[in-house]
Amino acid sequence: MHIPFTSSHAETLADFPPLNRPRTIAIDYNDGTLYTVDYGNNGSVLKYDQKTSTATRPFGQFARCVYINQKTQNVYMGTGSRTILRFAPDGTGETVVAGGNGQGTGLKQFQYPSGLIMDQYDNLYISDHTVHRITKWAPNATLSELIGGVDGADNDSTH
Repeated sequence: MHIPFTSSHAETLADFPPLNRPRTIAIDYNDGTLYTVDYGNNGSVLKYDQKTSTATRPFGQFARCVYINQKTQNVYMGTGSRTILRFAPDGTGETVVAGGNGQGTGLKQFQYPSGLIMDQYDNLYISDHTVHRITKWAPNATLSELIGGVDGADNDSTH
């Protein structure tokens, strides 16, 4: 049986199309739920509950990377639309938390967000694959801070 990529109902993992170029994985340490970006299947995020052996795809398509905040269990997803989105654990409440200013090299933009991690102060660190940099986004920031790599404004690679 083929489950549509926008499916949010639970099925066994065997009911989904085979994984095709999975990119990143994240585990929610609170309940053991595993998340992966299934890049070859339209970048959908697969959420796999290891306790019940069921899987859902509650976060839409075109993801590039995924991260779980272990304190809140919120899911963060880097997208092909050059944004970082935050969702509640059940997939509701989509909020743009970084980017969302079109494709570009400015410190409020992304070309290809490819990795996410968060520190104990809820600062997001985001790798931007195509621009060759890592930026830091403080909570509620509208502009990032360059941590390493190339500054898109002047191609400064001294960081």
